[in-house]
Amino acid sequence: MVPDSALQPENPYQSPQTASVVSLSSSALPTQVDWKSILKRWELLRLPYNAIVGLAGVFSLAMFPQAILPRVGGGIIAYGILANVMYLLGPVTELYLNWFLDAWEGRFVPRPVARFVRSRFLTALLFGGGSLFSVGLTLAVGLGGAFAAAMPNGS
Repeated sequence: MVPDSALQPENPYQSPQTASVVSLSSSALPTQVDWKSILKRWELLRLPYNAIVGLAGVFSLAMFPQAILPRVGGGIIAYGILANVMYLLGPVTELYLNWFLDAWEGRFVPRPVARFVRSRFLTALLFGGGSLFSVGLTLAVGLGGAFAAAMPNGS
């Protein structure tokens, strides 16, 4: 037995625009990413981030003169807390870009950009860039301390 819907012919007066809009919105754009999976992915990256920045901090502290080290304990803790607060910029940026993509799906966002935002490459790019910035800033603090210690007291 053939269902009734198979016996009915297609509407010959149907607008071609309607058919193309339906086909574009169904599978051409990447699927939505769950916000929980984004946050889980970033929380798994927090430990390597802290290890990398902490290692740069140990190297940076090695550049300071020994007389200054007992006085910087509170600064080390504050720097670690601020580094983790700045780490939050990565997941917040990725969540915002995914929200923007969901809000403007198929309107202003080109498909290659949508695929990139929905992929893990965005996470890797944000994590790598943020980690490099944090390590550079940490080493700059150490170099600044080393140069300040090397300056004569009269200058």
